[in-house]
Amino acid sequence: MELIQLAPLMEFSGLKALRLAGSRQLRMRALALTAVLLLIGSISLAAWPLGSSVQAQTVATLMSTKPLKTLGDKEVLIGAYIRNIQAINPETNSFLADVYIWLRWNDRTIQPYKSMEFVNLFEAWQLMSWKIQEEPILQPDGSLYYLTHYQGAFNSILSLKNYPFGSQILAIEIEDLQRETSDLHFVVDPSTLAISPSISIPGYNFGSPTISAKNYAYPTSFGMLNNTIDDVYSKVTIAIPVVHPVLVNIFKYILPIVLVMIAAGLIFEIPPAEFSSRISLSITALLTLVAMQWTSAEGLPTNSYLTMLDSLYLFSLIFILASLVQGIKNSWVARDKGEDLAIKLDERALKIYWSAYAIIFTVMIFGYILT
Repeated sequence: MELIQLAPLMEFSGLKALRLAGSRQLRMRALALTAVLLLIGSISLAAWPLGSSVQAQTVATLMSTKPLKTLGDKEVLIGAYIRNIQAINPETNSFLADVYIWLRWNDRTIQPYKSMEFVNLFEAWQLMSWKIQEEPILQPDGSLYYLTHYQGAFNSILSLKNYPFGSQILAIEIEDLQRETSDLHFVVDPSTLAISPSISIPGYNFGSPTISAKNYAYPTSFGMLNNTIDDVYSKVTIAIPVVHPVLVNIFKYILPIVLVMIAAGLIFEIPPAEFSSRISLSITALLTLVAMQWTSAEGLPTNSYLTMLDSLYLFSLIFILASLVQGIKNSWVARDKGEDLAIKLDERALKIYWSAYAIIFTVMIFGYILT
């Protein structure tokens, strides 16, 4: 008689177990799908802006170029060969470069190679130069030519807002501060700039460099009575675009965050009665993310803004904390109102929390890249 009475209960328990197992499989699939969507979204969105900045630089350069055959008496054609970029240091906003600078001009009364100077040197004592020839060389068209080899550190503000993605511009700026544009004016041509194809620095991909010339007026007379703040000088900028490798940095920085968040999401798969296990899982995920953030920030300067990676870490930490609070709350529900209700709350929390996380995570990357 007792066996007959227990049979319906056993059947009900078996159906309940099958239902819970099926529900758990669906939740695990949803979690895996969320991870895949995060990864795909990161790859596609991180690659979004590449190319547009380089195109804009090229257009700006073509607008400021001038063929050699139209050189005036006070005009100096300037060109460069970028032989090597030895290092890039985001902490000091500087980079080491090895370049050849050559000049070509018609006016015999000026010596631009003596008055030309770099205006964005970093630790000027590091600058070294080698004269390829002692005096200018006469060219077949009657112009004069002079070539100098330089090695030194240059200052260039590196924007890390989109780090670990985005692009940077390494700039070398040249001026003739002794003569205004009425006495000496630099002109450029796309064919006057080249870069060594063997340049390689871990963590950066190099784009096509550009060269441009513009007039620049300093907002000071430099203390000279015969100077005015309207004095205009000719400035040349050599811009070398560098891009953080997208796919590599996704696997180095984004994928580990996604994996930790998947592990943290398993808090809702732990039975509500396992109170201590839920807390241990979330605390471990929090500490792991904090350690990862410290490691990823090595070699970066202290900025007045949050990088994209900082924001992703901060958002993930807040989300883990929120899921921990929800997990503890559901455990108390299991104690006071029964485990069945707590399991339903876990199922709903898993869907809501991690769907929201996937959407906001992707939108944050998208927002950083487009702003």
